[in-house]
Amino acid sequence: VHKWIRCPISGEIMDDPVIGPDGYSYERKNIENWIFDNDTSPMTDEPLKHKELVSNHQLRGQIQSWLEQEEDAKQLSDEGGGEVARSVIPSV
Repeated sequence: VHKWIRCPISGEIMDDPVIGPDGYSYERKNIENWIFDNDTSPMTDEPLKHKELVSNHQLRGQIQSWLEQEEDAKQLSDEGGGEVARSVIPSV
């Protein structure tokens, strides 16, 4: 799984990504919990100037697209379509 879709705090795929006060993207619940207990960035350990979070709609859309592609690929594989697709593509 790509690093950019994982929350740097939990390591889990983000469902509701937000941009934290340090400019990094996090899963909302994880950074909310972090900010409640800390005044520093979980990524840089620098002091946070504020505690506002901004929804990262672009990243959420990219993650949703990636998850849909993964699901489509899994369905093809489960249906045996993966073998057909591989046999059509000439090897280099």
